[in-house]
Amino acid sequence: MREETGIVLDVIPPQEEARLAVLGCHKLLEPGDGPALIFDIGGGSTELVLVDQVEGTPRIRSWWSAPWGVVSLTESEGREALQGPDRLLAYGRMRDRARRALQISHRPCRAT
Repeated sequence: MREETGIVLDVIPPQEEARLAVLGCHKLLEPGDGPALIFDIGGGSTELVLVDQVEGTPRIRSWWSAPWGVVSLTESEGREALQGPDRLLAYGRMRDRARRALQISHRPCRAT
């Protein structure tokens, strides 16, 4: 990226992305009993973050990162599949991929 555009990018690990998601939206959480679940659906990954709010300060209890987001999931099917007559089948495959990945019982969350 730097050679072609001059832009320097930092690639951050999933745990940092989960932390930044909490910082970006924790003030939007309504007060209530128990923890809150934050979904951060990005272009290349999706993070689910379970947070507690103790005295207004969010604390990450656990988090999980899927290695796909809206862009990468869509691109995995190809433009032809999404614009052609089989687009509903392509959408179903994307949904199935997300459903399998979100079966938390098979993928433990990372506690912090």
